[in-house]
Amino acid sequence: VQPCDEAEHGTTVTLTDLNQSLEFPSPDRLRELMVLEYVRSQDFRIEVNGEVLDIDDLPGTTFEHTADLPRAGAVRLRFGVLEKKNGVKQSGIVARVDNKMIGKPHCFGLEDDEEVPEKLRKKLFGEVCADGLKDHVTANWDTILENSTAFKELALWVRGHLKTALTAV
Repeated sequence: VQPCDEAEHGTTVTLTDLNQSLEFPSPDRLRELMVLEYVRSQDFRIEVNGEVLDIDDLPGTTFEHTADLPRAGAVRLRFGVLEKKNGVKQSGIVARVDNKMIGKPHCFGLEDDEEVPEKLRKKLFGEVCADGLKDHVTANWDTILENSTAFKELALWVRGHLKTALTAV
C-alpha cells in the first residue's frame, strides 16, 4: 500500500513468480474472461498490459450505434453478440443514465418477439447510454418510468439495432 493523491487512486495487480511448468496467461484470454464480469461496472476500470478493458474485448461480434432521438436525446448503444454456445448469465443490454446503471439488463422488447428465440437473446451483452432520460428515472435509480415516451422511443430504436445484429450474425 502506498499513499497517493486522491486523483491517483487505484489498485495494480502484477502477476509474478508464475509456475514455469505452466503456460503464461494470454493477455487476450485474460481480457475475454474479465470483460463479461467487469466491463459494465461503474467507476471501475481494468487495464491489461496498459489497455483498458472494453466491450470490444467480447468474444464475438461487436456493434456501436449513436443517434440523437427527438425525445430521448443523444444516445449510444454498444453491444456484442457473443460466440458462446449457451450465452451468458447476465445477458442483455443495461441502460446507463449519467454513467449510472439503471436496473438489470434486458432485451428492450425482444423478449416478446417470436422471431428471436431465448437462446439467441442470451448472446446479447452491452449497454445503452441515454443521459436524456435523467428525468425519467425513479428516485432510487432502480428503473426507468414505464410510461416514459422518451424511454419507449429509445426501446424501439435499441430493439431495431439488436434484431438487425442478431439477424446478421
